[in-house]
Formats: sequence, C-alpha cells, structure tokens
Amino acid sequence: MAQQLDHIEADSLTAHGTSHTGRVKPVNEDRFLIRRLGGRRTLLAVADGLGGGFSGDAAAQTAVDDLKTLSLPPEKNRETALLKAVHSIDGHICREIEKRPELEGMATTLVCGVLDGDLLSWVSVGDSRLYLKRGSALSRITEDQTLARFLLDEGEITAEQARTHYSKDLLDQCVGYGECDPATGTLAVKDGDILLFATDGLHKPVPDEQIYRILD
Repeated sequence: MAQQLDHIEADSLTAHGTSHTGRVKPVNEDRFLIRRLGGRRTLLAVADGLGGGFSGDAAAQTAVDDLKTLSLPPEKNRETALLKAVHSIDGHICREIEKRPELEGMATTLVCGVLDGDLLSWVSVGDSRLYLKRGSALSRITEDQTLARFLLDEGEITAEQARTHYSKDLLDQCVGYGECDPATGTLAVKDGDILLFATDGLHKPVPDEQIYRILD
C-alpha cells in the first residue's frame, strides 16, 4: 500500500512525498512529512522505523507526529533548534518503551530539514539520506551513520573495504535509544535544485546513477 501526499506548491517550492510498503515486509515502517511553517519556511522529513513490524512503525510515526507539532522560532541558528527537536523525539520514544514493554527495541532513522528561502538547515540520524541534484550532478549531503562508516573514519578499514564490509548495514546511531548523536548542516539552495529525502528502501536497491536519471 502506498502512502502519498499531494504535492505542495508555495513560492518557488514544489514538494511531493510518496512511500510504498514494497515486496519484502508486510508493514510499511517508513514515514514522511511535508509541513508549511510560518513565512517561507517548509519542514521536510523522512523516518525509517527499526525494530520490526509494529515497533518500527510506531517509532517512525512518533517521530513524524512530534514534528507535526514542532514549534520552530524564526531564529538564525536553525541547526540548534533541529538538534533539540531530535533529542526530544529520542526521549519521547524511550518513554513510550517504558510504558509499553512490548515496544522494546523500537527506534527510527530520521532526516529532517527546514527550508527557509535559499537556505536548508538539516539534521540526520541513521542511514536515511538527503541528496541534492543541481544541474548535471547528484550529491549526497548526509553520511550514513553505520559501523562501517565509523571504522572508516577511525582508519580501521579503507573506503573500498567499507563498500562491502559486513557492518555497512549496521547502524551506530538511531533515534530512540536515548543517546543519539545527530549530524547537522546548512546548505545553500538555488532555483532549479532538487532535494531528495530518502530511506534505504530507495537508496539501497536503486544506484545513485539511476536516482539521478529519475530526478532528471
């Protein structure tokens, strides 16, 4: 079953979200959000639940529901506000597990951004990704927070080894375990740019070259 949101057009922005259960799992553990804020600001997010079945589904839904009510003041340091939001969601999921032990192990990845005019401030936890297509180039803005990436940064393995290492699919960061360490950044965008927020249900089976062709 697909989860789809009609596209939003405002100012020079067109936004569209879609998700599909796929052919492997019986439950869609992915969630997305497109939310207009005050002024020219738009909040964009994707979350991919972990823990299997209902648990992962619940974690991703909790993240999106919290972002639906998130109040972001028009401050300059948007990255700080997004960090606070992620840590708040992290704590919320932990409290839900305390109340409902059957949800033990649930967590979620999260990539969230606030687009304000020509600036996108973003926060990322896990291996969902943010891409930028500009002209004839596709760039990956976020880095997967996996054990293989950690080993690569520590110099324990090479970049070539990281591509096939057994730990390339093992997350070392997620939202819901009480100690996530999000990555943040701010990106300048231009007219004609395409931003893609994607879970691994897209970027693992579909090579970047094909993602570029689809966006093009």
